[in-house]
Amino acid sequence: MRLGTHGILVNQFNQILLIQRNDTRTFAEPGGGLEQGELPPDNIAREVHEETGIIAMPVRLVSLNFWALPPQGYLAFTFRCLQRGGELQTSTESPRVGFYK
Repeated sequence: MRLGTHGILVNQFNQILLIQRNDTRTFAEPGGGLEQGELPPDNIAREVHEETGIIAMPVRLVSLNFWALPPQGYLAFTFRCLQRGGELQTSTESPRVGFYK
């Protein structure tokens, strides 16, 4: 089974942090697959920073979802995160990033 994380980060204006995925061109919360030996909270902090430039701190697990995707399924941990620093920036994985209503 593949494991991954997603991060929900809302700013002081009640806007949510979203990225445009380079592979599908759809907008989604930042996140990605866990590396070998990586814990889910560490993964989401790394993924948010890599994809958006924001330094995030996961504060609460808000959902755990399983999708029966071939070949072995996907289990996603979704965390509520707080911004601890950083500046918005794009990456090769996310050509558009921002806070949206």
